[in-house]
Amino acid sequence: MVSKIFLKVSLILSLSTFIMCTDDSTNDTKGDDPKNGTETKAIVLKPKTHNKGRSKMFNINSSPFKYSDYKSFNEQNIYKNGDIEITVPANAVKLNNGETPKGRYRIAVREFLSLGAMLKAGLTTRSGDKLLTTGGSFYWEIQDGNGNTNYKVDNASLNFKMNKLYSDKYAKSMKLFSANYSADTGINWINPKQTKTGQCTDTADTNCQQLMGSISTGFVNIDDFLELGDNPVNIKVKVLAQNDYNISSCFAFVKNDNPHLVTDLIAGEEYFSLGGNYIPSGLTVKLIAIAQNDEGQKYLKIKTVTLQTDNGVFELLLEPSTTEAINDAFDN
Repeated sequence: MVSKIFLKVSLILSLSTFIMCTDDSTNDTKGDDPKNGTETKAIVLKPKTHNKGRSKMFNINSSPFKYSDYKSFNEQNIYKNGDIEITVPANAVKLNNGETPKGRYRIAVREFLSLGAMLKAGLTTRSGDKLLTTGGSFYWEIQDGNGNTNYKVDNASLNFKMNKLYSDKYAKSMKLFSANYSADTGINWINPKQTKTGQCTDTADTNCQQLMGSISTGFVNIDDFLELGDNPVNIKVKVLAQNDYNISSCFAFVKNDNPHLVTDLIAGEEYFSLGGNYIPSGLTVKLIAIAQNDEGQKYLKIKTVTLQTDNGVFELLLEPSTTEAINDAFDN
């Protein structure tokens, strides 16, 4: 299915940029030799085909399904795990012809509630030309006893607990977002919906806010628009590789922890950038460059920088790496 609907939750604490690139450049430049600290000749990777192989590297299957109990279609069902609670009323699940099906069903949910989990799934926090802050995403669907999922749901509701990790600034202004999604191109959040907030009643934590709203099956995110402040900046990144790496795939993302955001960088002729989007200046960010060749060998470079109006183009020289090291870079 090319497009799915997501709702998303927002929050943010420190910033990182993730990148994967294709090697079709003949431009040489100097880069830091990771072995001895000397300068070495390197190729500038041109990110013309940054979506090549995206669905193999980043997809929602990175997070396994979690389930509610099975219930009859004429009964209410509730999925509850940690901060997420999804309620499907009795007789709310319908066939495409509007009739209530027979048998039993369960609620199936994939959770992407950390920035690392969102990166591994290829998810972003962007609505058109605006960046969003986020506290996570999830995907949900109805499954019957035979594994069929082609159902519509009326009046399902979300109850999300904004715990003390979420500042009042963001917890009180979150909105539900739906999204256009493709495994090959990632996700773009659209159609924000106002939600209700209130004090949690099931906890003694005075910092807890409850977020409530109606949702449809598919991708779900709870976000707020990112405040850019004075003198917002773009991000430009060049990725470098040694001559013998034969890099074939290239991608780029931005990750920030305060506030939470994850968005892909757009591939240009010479570098990745935020395109027409901007990000607040003054943030200390982590740039993460990632690449892969046709044999599946992966490469990684991490660099911490502070964003200013005169940063110019950041350069990162790739080093051989592993899937485990890349996952660790996402999660930390």
